[in-house]
Amino acid sequence: MPPKSSSRLLEPYRSQMSPHWRYKTPELARESAERLYAMFEAYLLADDLTGAQMACRLLGMGARRARAYGSDAPFMDAWWQAESHRAYGEHRG
Repeated sequence: MPPKSSSRLLEPYRSQMSPHWRYKTPELARESAERLYAMFEAYLLADDLTGAQMACRLLGMGARRARAYGSDAPFMDAWWQAESHRAYGEHRG
């Protein structure tokens, strides 16, 4: 059996999160960070560590990309909040 491609393994997460990943303006960054963090928490509640990790990764990537537009604060705050989330730390070990 051939190995699955990484893009297929990331579905449905990519389709669910990608439309919400915006960072060009401060308002878009704030809305995006809030939505992605809400998704992060929902994945944790569903005990879906893969989804939570994907959401956390997008928050970190959003913080780095948004810096170029001067709108990184919402992503940084949400990313730090996700990284320090107690339940997320317990899942990661």
